[in-house]
Formats: sequence, C-alpha cells, structure tokens
Amino acid sequence: MSKQQSSTGSEPVPSGWILPDFRVPTGLRNSPAELLDRTFVNVKELLLLLLLVWLPTGDAASQSTPYRVFNSLAEARAAPPDSVRSLDLSGQNLTGVPPAVFQFKKLRQLRLAKNRLTALPAEIGQLDSLELLDVSYNELTVLPAALGRLTRLELLEAGRNAIHHIPAEFARLTSLRKLRIERNRLERIPEAFLALENLEELALPSNQIKRIPEGVARWQKLEELNLSQNELTEIPAALCQLPRLQYLDFEKNRISRLPACIDQLKAVQWLFLGENRLDSVPAAVFGLSSLQRLDLSRNRLKELPPGLAQLADLRVLYLNNNQLTALPPELLDLPRLERLNLRDNPLPPDTRERLKARYPRVNITL
Repeated sequence: MSKQQSSTGSEPVPSGWILPDFRVPTGLRNSPAELLDRTFVNVKELLLLLLLVWLPTGDAASQSTPYRVFNSLAEARAAPPDSVRSLDLSGQNLTGVPPAVFQFKKLRQLRLAKNRLTALPAEIGQLDSLELLDVSYNELTVLPAALGRLTRLELLEAGRNAIHHIPAEFARLTSLRKLRIERNRLERIPEAFLALENLEELALPSNQIKRIPEGVARWQKLEELNLSQNELTEIPAALCQLPRLQYLDFEKNRISRLPACIDQLKAVQWLFLGENRLDSVPAAVFGLSSLQRLDLSRNRLKELPPGLAQLADLRVLYLNNNQLTALPPELLDLPRLERLNLRDNPLPPDTRERLKARYPRVNITL
C-alpha cells in the first residue's frame, strides 16, 4: 500500500493529513525492538509492525474524516483559526507551549512530543475540544490540574518524562480511552485513574509502581494493560474481574505468585510474566482458553502443573531460563505451536530430539 493511499484503497490521503485511529497492541507500540526479539510468528503480527513503521507518530482519535496536520505555528496562523484541527509541534526544541496555540479553539489533536517542556500551562484547559494530546519525550514532572477540563480527550501520550504526580482533577477525563505514561516516576497507580471507566488501554511500563489497587475492577472496558518493568510483587484478584482484557504484560517485576482466579480472563491472548520471581504456576493459567502467547521465562520454575494441553490456540511459549528438569507430556500436544524456547533449563540430553520428532516445523530453542 502506498504511503499516501487510504486504508480502504479508495480516495488518496493528502500529504500532511493523518488517518483515523489504528489499534496496535501495546507491546508493538511501546517496544518494537523487544517484540522483535520475541519473534513474529505470523503474518498478522508482521503486518502490524510494518503499519507501525509507516503510520504517522501517535494515534489519531477516532474520526471518520482525516484532519490536515499543521506542522508549524506560522502555517497554522495562515489558516482560519477554526479550521485548525491538528497541530504538530513535535521536535521543535520548545521550552514552553507557545501562547498562540490557545487561539485554535477547535483544535482536536495537539502534538508537543520531543521538546524540552518542563511544565504545561493552565491555559491548556482552554482547548476543550482536544481528543488527542501528545506530550511524550519532554521534561515534565507533573501534569496540571487544568487537564481535567479536557473532557473530550480520548488519547493522552505522556511517556518518557519525569512525572511523579497526577492531580485529582484527572478523574474528570471520562472520555479517555488510551492512556500511556511509560518511563516516568509514578510510584503508584493514581486514585484518579480508577474513575476512568472508558479506558481500553493503559500503559504504565518502566515506572516504580509497587501495587495494583482493588479499584481496577472498575475498568470493565480495558483490553490492554502494560505494567512491565515496575516493582509489583503480586497481582490482585480484582484484576480477574476485567472480562475484555486481551493483552497483559507484567514482565520484569517481582511477582512471586499469581491469583487462582486468573482463568477467569477468558479473552486474554498475550500474557507476559517473564523475569519475575515465580517458583510455581497455578493450573488456572492453563484455563486461559484464548491464549496465543505465554511468556514464563526467567523465573524459578522447577515444574509445570497439568493442563498445558488446554491451550489449544497457543502459538508461542517461552520457558527459558528456569529450573525445569522435565517437561510434561502435554507439551507434545499443542496443535498450533509455532515457537518454543526452553534455553537454559537443566533438561535431559534427548529433549531436543523428542521435541523435533513431534514438532518438525516449530522453531525450537534449547
């Protein structure tokens, strides 16, 4: 598909315009290099990565008509103020938000990424038509209370700052569907987040979060949750009450046990638990009937419980860097398996031959 061709293949999209929102799983969006290391094993995932490469930075809020993107204030000022709906001032070495931005009252998308912003002014609350705000890759330490006035906001990107505080007014952002605040300094999931009942995606990797509050059960629309590279020690049972969860990433935490109710997450397709402190896995994990990718690598597992064969849709299984001395017979009964990593386990010498005999076309690492 040409870069300037619409996703429907009909009318071309003019240069400088942005397409409607395209859903890419959190792992692809936030760390494509890491996902490449996990290896893409089907065409669908590869296409998602390719689309990620050519689509413009960030998501557009869900709109049926693309907006023209103005890439400078001078360009935007030359147009009627009410016609400016999308303004991209990313990578312009800004140390503050130019006051002229606030004259565009109909602005729906504002990108201020990759600048040197240390604060957002209270005037940001005047842009009450905003649906997308990107302030990632700056030097912010807090988000202003004025953000609470942006009640139409659907997507907020604030990753790679130094944010340690979220104001209570954040709870007013009830239209918010996607919230990404990765690589900051949050020590907890703010209370205000629990009021965001329309959230579909929450990405908070690489913070300093130590616990998940029980109130997360309010996120009934949540589909993607990324809390990798934090300081979590357990997953609360409240998380089992989220029926729409499809993508769950707890990699690189300090988790030592999983809730017995985890099999209630029937929609989960991707579950990443690598590099934690698990010495056992409840059999309930194998009750996740939609699971396609399971990462249990770099834990302390000595054995696997019965039930692995229940994962009939499983395509990728990572068990490397554990203490497994034997494999359950059910491991030989996964009809859709495409990749298996068992490296750095004290397994019997004939393990490779037995697996290759059963799975001649599976990518097996030992």
